[in-house]
Amino acid sequence: MGWKRAGGRVAPTPRPSGRGLEARDALFSDPPRLTTTHGRRALAALTAVALLLGACGEGTPESLDQTVAHAQDSSATAVERCDAVRSLVHWGEEAVVPLRALVKVRNDRVAECALQALARVHDPKAVEALAALLDDRNPAVVRSVTTALGRIGDPAAVRPLVGLLGSGDRKAVVPALTALAAIGDPRAVPAIGRLALHRGATPAADQDGRAVRRAAVAALGNLGDRGARPTLVTVLRTDPTVARSAGTALARIYRKDVRPLLTLLDDAGNITLAYALVDVGQKGTEDALETALLTYGGLDLAEYYLNCGNHQLENAAETWADQHGYTVYSTPSYGSGGGQWGSGV
Repeated sequence: MGWKRAGGRVAPTPRPSGRGLEARDALFSDPPRLTTTHGRRALAALTAVALLLGACGEGTPESLDQTVAHAQDSSATAVERCDAVRSLVHWGEEAVVPLRALVKVRNDRVAECALQALARVHDPKAVEALAALLDDRNPAVVRSVTTALGRIGDPAAVRPLVGLLGSGDRKAVVPALTALAAIGDPRAVPAIGRLALHRGATPAADQDGRAVRRAAVAALGNLGDRGARPTLVTVLRTDPTVARSAGTALARIYRKDVRPLLTLLDDAGNITLAYALVDVGQKGTEDALETALLTYGGLDLAEYYLNCGNHQLENAAETWADQHGYTVYSTPSYGSGGGQWGSGV
């Protein structure tokens, strides 16, 4: 459903209702490589067989030094070298030093394999080795290291990752925020909050920093610490480009019971929060959401309610339409007309 202004004047282009399908190919920047996937699976299977034979005494397992030598052999193919790199994980702590050295090799694929292998070594020294690489001059290495530290999830990585937040390198800061959220340590909340509130000195700089602010807000939501509420409310009220994200983060923190957030809807400056509360869809919040729409809401929020699937809120949207000179009309079912009640945040 959508809007049409009474008296023959057409309202802004309505959002369509219903659902649609995206061509699968559109989800990929490059077409999937079936042969590469099969090749990797075959290589993994062969590696597993080789390890099994070695464990059963039917083959001679390589020593650590031999495996390192194969991983370092520049005359071998990248596939062969990565196979050797992955095998190093079985040596645990002993493999940390050679894996750290392999991260520095010129072959990007082998270096990435070494980073992934370090992330699989369940030893504090692996975290230390990865954290030390956050000072690397190669931005690609730094980004890969932050991702690996997030996958490991060791709280020991919080301090070095927080240190990276002040680097000013957006391409490094955003993965660091994602990693900190994955680790889930609330010690990171103050530093992340400062990034969420940081605005550029000029419109261009402010726009350039929007991706970092949005990532910081998302990280606060994923961390789930209610101590981030004042920061997120400030963003909700003062940063229009990130306000929707701030509302989603607040709803995520309180998703088990969003009632403590309802008082925020008494202020017009917080009306953007209503979008996220519709997505949460908690029973008993409808009255507050209806009042917020009829008191402070605009066309976009009314249309969000109109297509959300909650009877009370859809009726509220129709009331809003009557009050503002709009009529409701239906369109063919395709696309997504609005958030679905209870779809989650």
